[in-house]
Amino acid sequence: MVERFLLAVAALAAMACIGCSGGASAEAYDPANFQGTVDKSLPPDQQARQAAVQKLLNAMREGVADPGGLSLYAPGITLRERFDSFYGASKRLVRWDFNGPPRGGEVPVVLYFDDKDSGPVDPSAERKEERVYVVSGSGNRFSISRR
Repeated sequence: MVERFLLAVAALAAMACIGCSGGASAEAYDPANFQGTVDKSLPPDQQARQAAVQKLLNAMREGVADPGGLSLYAPGITLRERFDSFYGASKRLVRWDFNGPPRGGEVPVVLYFDDKDSGPVDPSAERKEERVYVVSGSGNRFSISRR
């Protein structure tokens, strides 16, 4: 009798675990997961340009609002655009990704902004913007401007 009871409990626990881990479950929205990754199949100079843009945009996603902050978060990166122009009417960059392969010194990206100062991201309130950044420089020093 006790064996049957334990077997029934084990069977119910197994079914509960299967139901909880169903393959169709949606992934939680986490903007930290939405950032571009450098394409390692590109030539080294193109990888370096993508990496420079990645450093810039990750710093901006962290809320950098001035050149001093940028030099801390992304050393060697110079943004050739006013910070208020970068954000436009929006308050923060919540996520971004590369928008195709680089073309020469141009790196296309897609940015997602919202109007909140802080707090959780509401995907329905995001504003999408496609941009192309022109990257010049080499090694650890890059200058980035919007085309």
